[in-house]
Amino acid sequence: MIHMRSSKLHVESAVAAMAKYGEELCGDTVRNTRTSNSLISVLSDGLGSGVKASILSTLTASIASEMLRFGASLEDMMETIGKTLPVCQVRKIAYATIGAIEIEDTGQAFVAEFDTPPIILLRDGRPVRVERTVREVGRGDQTVREAHFWVQRGDFLISVSDGVIHAGIGARLRLGLGMEGLESFLEGVIEPEMSSQRLATTILDHCRYLYDGKPGDDTTVCVAKVRTPRRLIVAVGPPKDRKLDREFAMHVSRFPGARAVCGGTTANVIADQLDREIKVDLADVIPGHPPKGRIQGIDFVGEGIVTLCGVLKHLKGEADDETSPAAELAEMILHSDSIRFNVGRAINPAHQNPELPFDMTLKQQVVGKIHEILEAQGKTVEAVYF
Repeated sequence: MIHMRSSKLHVESAVAAMAKYGEELCGDTVRNTRTSNSLISVLSDGLGSGVKASILSTLTASIASEMLRFGASLEDMMETIGKTLPVCQVRKIAYATIGAIEIEDTGQAFVAEFDTPPIILLRDGRPVRVERTVREVGRGDQTVREAHFWVQRGDFLISVSDGVIHAGIGARLRLGLGMEGLESFLEGVIEPEMSSQRLATTILDHCRYLYDGKPGDDTTVCVAKVRTPRRLIVAVGPPKDRKLDREFAMHVSRFPGARAVCGGTTANVIADQLDREIKVDLADVIPGHPPKGRIQGIDFVGEGIVTLCGVLKHLKGEADDETSPAAELAEMILHSDSIRFNVGRAINPAHQNPELPFDMTLKQQVVGKIHEILEAQGKTVEAVYF
């Protein structure tokens, strides 16, 4: 899944795809690019299927992504691809199509389509007609459809490859699903709280059904959902200077999102500064795991380094428990789009023994590794040290 830095709007993105029956590789490629204030999603469909189509679409999507990564506008990117993509001399069409979406955190959106099915905007469960303009690119014999518009919370943008539009040909539908059929299907299945991944998977499953399980073309769905961002703060360890205890606690208490506290001393500092009571859930203790606690206004209270090391294992896919406090906090982190770590620099002497294994090294090192994993997943992560 993809995430934005702004607190105004957030865009989650998901992809579902299947290769043409009999092929190992899907000839469609999706590339997602992040800037400081926007999400850009590119879908390319290579001509034909199999290895050749995969190479063509990968090359096309990669060129687009690299240009965008170095600051080129979508307009420049489409112009460049239009000039450089070869045209099949037999079928007189480009060797790869491209559909690009950019959504800024302000809600401003831009769509560019080159030989690809129109991107669908769903609002309040119904397709919204977006006016396109047509511009010539390349050598003047190719055109790009473009649209500038505004999105709002709850909107879905769906881009698909030809395999979705043709779904059913030779099987359950003589002429295929088509754009009208796809829009009608979307109106019947869409739900306001649906995630981008669930919608993408639902569309692909329907296409698989129409193809009788033997897709006649590479089939790819990319869904972007506009929503309010989910934010989380994780307080780890008390401040090095006790004069910062109040500020440290206020950061957690006033945070506009979910709140988690790791460490007994840390929990005591926050409870004391907020004049609240700590309660320990001894009745729900899981054998082999430290108990959880409860503080009014805090969503998670757990042990310190042990819980963090457990979270790291879950994020690396190395954990085998699904009900421990570490598993719960890992799920909170994965559910969030933006995570802030408030890391206290106070040293716990019990964690400084050089003979201890890596799992018990300094909390800053563990937080740093968690930070790296989450950023690689496209989440916005920051660490503030006290």
